[in-house]
Amino acid sequence: MKKYLYFILFSILTPSIYAQSNLSDKLVAYYTFDGNSNDQSGNNNNNAIANSAILTNNRFCEANKALRFRGYFNRDRTDIPNSSSLIFNDTLSFSGFFKINNWEGMDNNGNYSSNNGFHPIFAKSHDRSGLWCSVIKKADSLAIYVGNNRFDSSLPNFQVVATQYGDFLQQWTHVGIVLSKTRLKIYLNGLLIKTATISLDMGIANTKPLHFGMYGDTWSGWYPLNGDLDEFRFYKRLLTDIDMTNLYKEGERNSIVKSIQSGRWEDSTTWECGRIPKVTNQTLIQSGHLVNISSPSFTKNLILNGVLEIKNGGNLKTNE
Repeated sequence: MKKYLYFILFSILTPSIYAQSNLSDKLVAYYTFDGNSNDQSGNNNNNAIANSAILTNNRFCEANKALRFRGYFNRDRTDIPNSSSLIFNDTLSFSGFFKINNWEGMDNNGNYSSNNGFHPIFAKSHDRSGLWCSVIKKADSLAIYVGNNRFDSSLPNFQVVATQYGDFLQQWTHVGIVLSKTRLKIYLNGLLIKTATISLDMGIANTKPLHFGMYGDTWSGWYPLNGDLDEFRFYKRLLTDIDMTNLYKEGERNSIVKSIQSGRWEDSTTWECGRIPKVTNQTLIQSGHLVNISSPSFTKNLILNGVLEIKNGGNLKTNE
C-alpha cells in the first residue's frame, strides 16, 4: 500500500546558515545584468549589451535580470574595456552564475559540435594567452577549465580542470575561482572541488578587455556561449570558503520555489524556472499538484496547498 504524507518535518539544528563576510571588500567589478551590463561596483567598468545578447529571466524567474548568449549561430558577446581596476597582479577572485542551455558549440579543435562544445564563462584574451574560464560536458559530468597562457611556453602557464558528476544542462550553477601567484581554487555551488599548484602570469591578460560569452582578440568569434549569465563579481583579494558559500546562497533567503506541475521533488521540471528547492529556499507546492520525494531533500520551510508524498528512502528536512 502506498503511504501519502501531507508534510513531514525534521529540524536542522544550526544557529545560522550565513556566516559573516564582507562581500564588498575589494570588489572591482560587479555585473547584475539587471537591464544592462553596467558595473555596479562604482568603478565604471561598463559596456552596453553588445552583438545582440539579450536579457532573460534570472535564477529567481525575475524578467530581464540576466544575460543570454545564443551560441554558435549567433555569436553574441559582451566586451568590457580594460581599466586600472581590471589589472590583476597577485590575487584575483571571481564569482558568478551560469546556465548552459545547449551543449552545441565548438569542440577543442574549433569545429562545430552538436553536443560537446566549450562554453566560455569569462576571458581576458582567449585560451591561448591571457586568462580564461570555460565549461564543457564530459560524459556524465561537468568540467570547469581555468587556464593562463596555455600555449605560450615562454611564459608561466597552466590549465586546470575540475569535474563534478551530474547533469548541469539548463540548471543555474554557481562557479567560483580564487587565484594567487601559486595557488588556484575552484568552487562549484559554494563548495571547494579543486585545489591546484600553479604559476600565474597576468602580463598579457592585464592588457586585454574582459569578455563575456566568447573569447576575444584575434580569436574573436571562437567558442560562443550557449547559455545565460548572472551576478558576475571580480575581486582583488582571495575570497574565503565562507565568502563563496555566502555568494552562492545570496538572494535565496526570501525566495520561494513554486511547483508548476506534479512530479518528483528531485526533478527540475516540477519547479518554476527549473529550481530544485534547497535548504535556503521556501517551497510552495501549489493546489492540484502531487510532489513525491524518494531521497533526502531539503527546504527552508514548506507551504503546502497540494500533496506531498514521501516514498521509501525519502525524507524532507527544513531549517525552521
